[in-house]
Amino acid sequence: MISLIIALADPYKSIYHTRIQQEGVDIALGLDISSSMLTKDVQPSRLAIAKQTAQAFILGRTYDQIALVAFAGAPYLASPITSDSSFLSYALRGLSNQDITEEGTALGDALGMCINQIREEANPKKIIILISDGNNTAGNLDPLTSAELAKTFKIKVYTIAVGSLKASLDPVDESTLRLIAQHSNGKFYRATDKQTLQAVFKEIDIMEKSRKLLIKDVEHQSAAPLFFQLAFLLFFINLLLKVIGISNTLED
Repeated sequence: MISLIIALADPYKSIYHTRIQQEGVDIALGLDISSSMLTKDVQPSRLAIAKQTAQAFILGRTYDQIALVAFAGAPYLASPITSDSSFLSYALRGLSNQDITEEGTALGDALGMCINQIREEANPKKIIILISDGNNTAGNLDPLTSAELAKTFKIKVYTIAVGSLKASLDPVDESTLRLIAQHSNGKFYRATDKQTLQAVFKEIDIMEKSRKLLIKDVEHQSAAPLFFQLAFLLFFINLLLKVIGISNTLED
């Protein structure tokens, strides 16, 4: 009877589980692969150092989802958003100036494609990194319209102008990249060589760190079945004792 009463009270024991959850950042990386990015005012070329440093950045972002957009006179989706850093690295290495036939720099269209890759994601932390060396000279979408759209979706845009400060046949035009960063609450950077570009990516990496959350769960495990089993066991023991006469002998 005592076992039945305890079982009906539905006792339980608490089991505590602790787990660590990493929350990454959704990133769209836009890379200019137009002919001006082949300029060798930085060695081996603007495009080469941009690919090298971007690849190191991607491999270091373990918990992030990243989309890769290449652009020249038109944008090209090299990789949809994914957490597969090996595939992203492969896609980035394979990019070349020959992938897009349209000449020019379609900053507005490229930024628009970057926005489309991450705007529907549930993650509240979204950024775009746009690497180029020039002004908007192609495409249909105005860069500042795209920047305002990024701001609407709460996406910060980090713009990086790549190229030496020395005189060049393809000088770097910072103006549009600065305005894009300003209008989207992002930040503009100027990278004049591989070392400064690495420093830029390192700063972005520090500012946009993944969050580590410590999650504690409590599981309530019912102990009632144990007491029900004990009650039935005692009941059958009592019956057995009565059948074999031991119970009556003890009563006598």
